[in-house]
Amino acid sequence: MKQNSIRRRSGPGRCAVQGGQQLPLENPRAPAPARRAFTLIELLVVIAIIAILASLLLPALSKAKAKGQHASCINNLKQVSLAFLAYIGDYRDIFPSGACKAPTLPVDEDWIYWNADDPRILSTPRKEVFNMPLTTYLGRFQTNLFRCPGDKDVVNRQPVAGYLPYMFSYTVNSFYLENGNENRGIASLYSGDSGWNERSVLHFKSAMINRPATKLMLVEEHAIPARGLPDDGRWTPGADPRAIGLDHPPPYGTVSSYISNRHSRRGTVSFGDGHIETVKPSFGAMPEHYDCKY
Repeated sequence: MKQNSIRRRSGPGRCAVQGGQQLPLENPRAPAPARRAFTLIELLVVIAIIAILASLLLPALSKAKAKGQHASCINNLKQVSLAFLAYIGDYRDIFPSGACKAPTLPVDEDWIYWNADDPRILSTPRKEVFNMPLTTYLGRFQTNLFRCPGDKDVVNRQPVAGYLPYMFSYTVNSFYLENGNENRGIASLYSGDSGWNERSVLHFKSAMINRPATKLMLVEEHAIPARGLPDDGRWTPGADPRAIGLDHPPPYGTVSSYISNRHSRRGTVSFGDGHIETVKPSFGAMPEHYDCKY
């Protein structure tokens, strides 16, 4: 069977010859056909679709971020709580001091050296935050370990009444009864000044805790930057969870503090046995949780 042959002619107006017929070839220099651009309506439709998708995704991303912050907060409190329990194992079952503000003095036994810039500190080691007792059990001092990632108020805290601001999120449960000069835990209370006589040194041991799994140890404290709260290393409970105190009457008087509600209206806390929970602020108003001897 005879096959058709194709021949090309050179020169202007080139064409191909097939079966005796001339077929014109495309001009390689001819301009490409123009592409159709988006119209304004089409562009607006695309933008609207993107906006709708963003409105659907952003709340989910926000919730995921909040859950991540809460998980970090739980991890922070767990590490610090385990450091507390390791500390009492090496210090005759005695908890570290509450890291009170004035009128008591900073002492070496404070659980956190939040006030290292206090001019009343005479000991050079006490001026260095990484020398605090818990550092031995944490490996090193990390600022973010003592702050909840969701605590955005910390950057706004300012000195109140001349006191240094407390730049952390967590505080230790400290319940003191002035009538009878009784420390009911969890923090030990040391005034740093023998002038307080029998109030100067009030140890608290883990053996004094009744039902440790129900008693608060560390608390993610409610923050009010304008009032400088939290104001020191102690969380001082009271009967009314809505009442938030600023000053601690000398030397260790208890006024109401508040559990944070930044995690879906709840705050992270740890207990005397080291376990972690997320509780409503009203949880801190119950003596069966804040009074370690209850």
